[in-house]
Amino acid sequence: MTLYSGAMPAPSHTIDLGLGVYLDYSFVGRTELDYDVRWESTEVVQGSISLGQPSGPVSVASDLVRGQLQFTLDGLTGVLGLVATLEVREPGVQPPVWKTVVNRTDPDLASIDPTNGEVAGSQAWHPPVMPAGFGPSGPSGDGVTRFHISDEVRLLADVGRIVKQRMFPDTPPLTLNIVACCGAPTGAPTGPGVYADPESVWFNVFFGAYQMDCSKADGWTRPFGYESAAGAASVVRGEDLARVGKSDWNWFSNYLYGVPEEVCVRYSNVDMSAITFTPTATVQYGSSRWHLLTMSGVEVASAYQSDAAGAERLVENSLLTPTWQSSFGLPCPRPNFATSFIPTVLRSTLLMSYSEDAEGYHTLMFGGTSSVDAPSAFLQAQVQAAVQAIEVYYPSAGFSLAASWRP
Repeated sequence: MTLYSGAMPAPSHTIDLGLGVYLDYSFVGRTELDYDVRWESTEVVQGSISLGQPSGPVSVASDLVRGQLQFTLDGLTGVLGLVATLEVREPGVQPPVWKTVVNRTDPDLASIDPTNGEVAGSQAWHPPVMPAGFGPSGPSGDGVTRFHISDEVRLLADVGRIVKQRMFPDTPPLTLNIVACCGAPTGAPTGPGVYADPESVWFNVFFGAYQMDCSKADGWTRPFGYESAAGAASVVRGEDLARVGKSDWNWFSNYLYGVPEEVCVRYSNVDMSAITFTPTATVQYGSSRWHLLTMSGVEVASAYQSDAAGAERLVENSLLTPTWQSSFGLPCPRPNFATSFIPTVLRSTLLMSYSEDAEGYHTLMFGGTSSVDAPSAFLQAQVQAAVQAIEVYYPSAGFSLAASWRP
């Protein structure tokens, strides 16, 4: 879900830089931004920038305005920056007199989400591959996707702020990195998808990897998903896992797909009495150990849209909604399912660990998910794919074999 192509709506945003100078900009893709600097109604300069690529500096030279500016769009933090010095010529004065109207040295202008992310310290991504037998599957994008769960307002998709306030109101900010795979859409990007097909075993199902980053500077004293920072002896915190699962399905996936907000809210409460959570064992893969755990009973909204008369419809919750739909697969109405956004009750198997550095904690989760009614072999195949990804691409992730852990 990280680097997208395809058409998107591109409304313009305007920032008043002061004394008649305005910056207009619009996103023409997930990674590209067009900008236009004007003095009052007169265009001064226009251009574009791409994620992770600085713009210049760009010289501005006209009869009315002169100077230079430089945009940046950071690939990991999503910070849109602008450093600029602009002068405006005072009208009717000879010899010409130039007045400084913009002298911007603080680059932070705005922020976007989602951004590029990292798993196990690398931006390289290695999506698990399902073994044969359950139909084709594939990644729902082409990179690690990062969402910032905080109270900060972000452009493109402001969903991280919703998740912070609704799902994590009592924790400091955190960052979610996702490698998501699902059933391959039919005829993507213009065909219906099994992700939105209630007659498919792939309905409302993802498998892959998460990395949750928690900053010590923000107040985190434990890794996400654990009761404390005790290394391999740490006790898994089931409520954290239920909350991130509901956040991903209801909000980062289906809300951005177009499921109405009130539907997502309906399935966002976390009731651990309805969820079966079992830390089952510690296992070794690659050159490290992982906590193996299972969870069942997590109810979430789906992205299913019925074409029956009076059924609820998808809405455009974000500039990214059309892209999410083409990435996951387009809606797939079925005659036997007249109600939109029917929920699913999920079960999952996860391999989990964390690492710690001077900045914070980094919790890794690899695994799969299925409906509680799906064949157990389907979930087992997803876990097999996750294990293979660990052994091939992340053999040193997880807890060191030299570390103690709780049997």
